[in-house]
Amino acid sequence: MEPILFGLGTVPALISTIIYGIAPMVCLTILAMTQIPRERIELGKAVGAANSEILRKIELPSALPTLLVGVNQCIRTAIAQWRFG
Repeated sequence: MEPILFGLGTVPALISTIIYGIAPMVCLTILAMTQIPRERIELGKAVGAANSEILRKIELPSALPTLLVGVNQCIRTAIAQWRFG
């Protein structure tokens, strides 16, 4: 028998689903932010953009496709947890 960590019910199931589904999002967010070309960040610094502007106007749009894959995988693993868990 498996030990019951959170108990039984809707709230423990939701908590375990969030814990189970957040790992792909974290991994793909790290991947997306490390794949941004350094030239774009250097260009933002060269024109005098603040760090928040570099994040909002350069890094996030550059990383958006990979971030959306992370959201997709997070949703898929959460649904798989609910269906088969």
